[in-house]
Amino acid sequence: MRACRHHQVRRQNKARLAAYIEGISGVKVSIDAMFDVQVKRIHEYKRQLLNVMGIIHRYDCIK
Repeated sequence: MRACRHHQVRRQNKARLAAYIEGISGVKVSIDAMFDVQVKRIHEYKRQLLNVMGIIHRYDCIK
């Protein structure tokens, strides 16, 4: 039951983010898409660089 609530909240938040993206850019994004967001600048010496490399890897695998 708890996992079900988690997925419901997650889906609602993805819908809000998709609506925001469409509102500011005019681009429609499916809430079934994989989202990975980096909000601040990337520091090479922190784990953010590893996160960006992971995003690129997942993109290449999907593509």
